[in-house]
Amino acid sequence: MLNKKLAILTLVVMIAPLVLVACGPTPEPIVVKETSVVVETVVVEKEGETVVQEATRIVEVEKVVTATPEPEATEPPVADISPEFKNPDTYVVVNGAGEPESLDPAWTYETAGSSVESNLYEGLVFFNRESTE
Repeated sequence: MLNKKLAILTLVVMIAPLVLVACGPTPEPIVVKETSVVVETVVVEKEGETVVQEATRIVEVEKVVTATPEPEATEPPVADISPEFKNPDTYVVVNGAGEPESLDPAWTYETAGSSVESNLYEGLVFFNRESTE
């Protein structure tokens, strides 16, 4: 029963912000009149003669434009927050926990040693949970 209530509460908390954002103000559409000059070339055949005529028209078209607000900048660009290095040509490797102290599984207790051992001994030694032998 508690899991069902927790699931419903989580669902409401996830959907409520979506509904609130959807109910916000919408930008007003703007009607824009666009005027363009159209030049048409018409080929007419009369009594065996071909006549080329050009017709120029001015066409006005109304378009509805909806303004989209620009998003606000939340984080500075990466170039602004990256530090300056004294030697940019030097390649530096940083290990989190250092080198393993021993390759003996009985003596390894730190993260670096256990990750090296799991890659080194993978497939050679493994633990069978169902058996006590």
